[in-house]
Amino acid sequence: MLIGIAERAKPFDMQISGIGSFPSSKRPRIIWAGIHAPAALFSLQKEIEEKSTRFGYEKETKTFSPHLTIGRVHQEATAKELERIGNALASIQLGGIITSRVDSVHLYQSDLNPKGSIYTKLFSVPLR
Repeated sequence: MLIGIAERAKPFDMQISGIGSFPSSKRPRIIWAGIHAPAALFSLQKEIEEKSTRFGYEKETKTFSPHLTIGRVHQEATAKELERIGNALASIQLGGIITSRVDSVHLYQSDLNPKGSIYTKLFSVPLR
């Protein structure tokens, strides 16, 4: 499935810029760098998701929000610590950091555990 999608997609550039947190700046749990992505990334994501449902995977209920996770806030952080983190993130002004070429698709398995996330690459295919 991924091979067929990748054969129809062309490499593209995306710009990494901005910083923020999920679910909000008042309750930061995941710290991310934003991605200013072209329509090609959204098309690629949509096609992969649509084809994946044919294999029994459920469609994502959240809107696709391209980002790079750069950190996670510990579950036991106090309200004061969360506030300080949120304020620090809000004070950072970042323009375009870097432009990156997307020339392949990688499928990862993500396992969360108390010591941190473990990401295992399962498959890679180049864009044509």
